[in-house]
Amino acid sequence: MATCRRPVLRHAVRDRRGDPGDVHRPGLYRRRARPPGGPIQWLFRLYLLAWIAAYFVFFWCRFGQTPGMKVWRLLLIRERAGPCIGPMLARFGFGLLSLATLGLLFFITLRDPQRRSWIDDRQAMRVVQLLPNT
Repeated sequence: MATCRRPVLRHAVRDRRGDPGDVHRPGLYRRRARPPGGPIQWLFRLYLLAWIAAYFVFFWCRFGQTPGMKVWRLLLIRERAGPCIGPMLARFGFGLLSLATLGLLFFITLRDPQRRSWIDDRQAMRVVQLLPNT
């Protein structure tokens, strides 16, 4: 009777713990972990940015706060009636621009007596802190 033997792989690679784990070819993991280059990479980044923008715009329009703002008891209030998506996309874009300038655009709120940023003033919005539940 013949016995079944596993084939011996010459190029077994151990993981960081020293376990052979799933045996694979050397370098295969590195090739898969690297994102594709060129225009596909930029399209994927734009896709991720669109999902992030949709997250913020949805929560700001629907509830006036994201889950993180809810923890800090912050609420975004619009003082002007009308469609919500445009002003919230402008607010998201201003946030990206402020991140690109390392937050310098948010220092305007320190000089404003109502603590409003430039985009809040232009779009007639304000952020208020809610009182704790007692």
